[in-house]
Amino acid sequence: MSDPNLPFSSTGDAPFPGPGSMGTITDGVFGNISVDLDTEHGTLVVEGERIPRVELSRLPGGTNNECVPIGTRDGSGLSMAVAGTQVRVSPARGHLTRRSYRVDTTYGGTTYRLVPCGDADSKLLKNRRHIGVFTSRGDGSVEAKWQPSMKVQPPDAAVGYTLAAAFGTGAKSSFELILDALDAFTPAK
Repeated sequence: MSDPNLPFSSTGDAPFPGPGSMGTITDGVFGNISVDLDTEHGTLVVEGERIPRVELSRLPGGTNNECVPIGTRDGSGLSMAVAGTQVRVSPARGHLTRRSYRVDTTYGGTTYRLVPCGDADSKLLKNRRHIGVFTSRGDGSVEAKWQPSMKVQPPDAAVGYTLAAAFGTGAKSSFELILDALDAFTPAK
């Protein structure tokens, strides 16, 4: 199943390598962060010395969408815990607009939203304030750039890395999708 909004063209190009995809990321503020993503089984663990542990998993019996690293955008088919506390994760459906690829969650009274802001990047909002930009191709590798004017807390980093790794980042703009559709209907010379 191909998703035209993602920055790769087909599932053959999707960089989701399957079980055991993991890596250690060095964050300039929070040090080493481990990301263990198993796309086949739909599990993700994010942890580090200075951030709380987050576990996100696809529940048994749900469908596996190969265009989403964790395997689903159905919030009822996901379980997420931050520092042992269950939280609800609410991914939007993910269709034509960048905003439709947003993912929301609340932890400790703080509302987080990861929403695409470019072809490859998504911004993390904390209580509607932009605190950082994440980049991930869905293979467990994640990069964060924090807003210098914001005081970022350990749960912010834990949630941001988790959402970026689980759902990927970025999406094509509606304008790009229209151009792609027009190009597909243009006869080849």
